[in-house]
Amino acid sequence: MDIPELRVDETKREFPILLSMTDPDQTPQFLDTYDVILLDQGRTFMFELDRFGPDQDFHSTYLELGGGDLRQDQVQDLLVECLSLLRSAYDDPSRQDDVPTPAEILDRLAPDISLPERMRLVDVVGWQEAGTISDAHAATIRRLASSHPLGIVSNVWGPAHVFEENLARHGILDCFRIRTWSSDHRCVKPSHRLFEHALRQFDAPRDRIVYVGDDPGRDVPPAKNLGMGAVWIDHGTGERPPMAPDLVIHDLSELPDA
Repeated sequence: MDIPELRVDETKREFPILLSMTDPDQTPQFLDTYDVILLDQGRTFMFELDRFGPDQDFHSTYLELGGGDLRQDQVQDLLVECLSLLRSAYDDPSRQDDVPTPAEILDRLAPDISLPERMRLVDVVGWQEAGTISDAHAATIRRLASSHPLGIVSNVWGPAHVFEENLARHGILDCFRIRTWSSDHRCVKPSHRLFEHALRQFDAPRDRIVYVGDDPGRDVPPAKNLGMGAVWIDHGTGERPPMAPDLVIHDLSELPDA
């Protein structure tokens, strides 16, 4: 008996689904393990910041922001005292979830000054705090944003709008899906509150989220304690994190190829 030839309809042939197009001989990169990258800001990708010393000319910044009603000595004395009180709260571990804003402090120090002028002084704090973002670091941010959703979790004293404008000036505001500023929440890292707020914005398991920062005490421990990965940027100060990070680099530009 002749057996009919078996023909395969090539249009219906099933092939295995390729889950990855990665070259099997290629060494996996560190970021392949993560779906979301959260970044610190100061000294992670923004530098020349925190110009808060008593020798700083706060009055010039005040004038640049449209001020003029307050004398130079008024501006200087008020902001030096305000910054001293902020520093005291920031450095007190027992107050990491109760850090006053510059607006609250200036309301107490100078209730007789008009509200618009007090808010202008708050903006002075922000612009003295905001730093520069190099073209190289901006390019790194864009490269990271091309492969992963990005977010910021940052300790700042000044108002959020200053740092948002600073990011926009450097052309990278839209690289970040979320931006969590401590001054919006009256707390500072290592408080878990800031991180929890950011984590709720992403639909990803915590072990698929990595946090990148330079502060060994404020960045690495909370990330690890909350179940995230941690990348520490070691600037060579000699200070070491109390918990081991998952990766140590010396500049953010190293991260995409790590």
